[in-house]
Amino acid sequence: ENIMKQRLIATALISVAWSALDFLFHGVLLMGEYTATASLWRPVAEMKNGMMTLVTVLTALVFVLIYCQLIKEKTMKNGIKLGGFIGLLVGIGMSLGTYSYMPITIKIAVVWFIAVMVKYIVSGAITGYLVKKEIS
Repeated sequence: ENIMKQRLIATALISVAWSALDFLFHGVLLMGEYTATASLWRPVAEMKNGMMTLVTVLTALVFVLIYCQLIKEKTMKNGIKLGGFIGLLVGIGMSLGTYSYMPITIKIAVVWFIAVMVKYIVSGAITGYLVKKEIS
């Protein structure tokens, strides 16, 4: 019961942190770049915000479950390590992978990579801090 509560709280906090970080990176830092490349994106009215919220929550949940299943010693340090590795995996594919076939700017690619790294390291810190028990 307490273990499930830890996981759900971690998932919720990660979802909130990611939403705040997404606002900072995409809504503030990259807004000029997105405006300059508007033909690449859906118009705001056509964006799928409900789907994005669902993706955020599900991805946060999967991160927490990976931590629970694969990290033997439940510590913040190990959570941050996991977040760093997953950040590299996702960030390289998302930023450089997309840059290689889509005409985004190098600034968008670099900021996407940094944003993903920050988001997953924060996720690891949150999960490592909150989730302390093994799955039984």
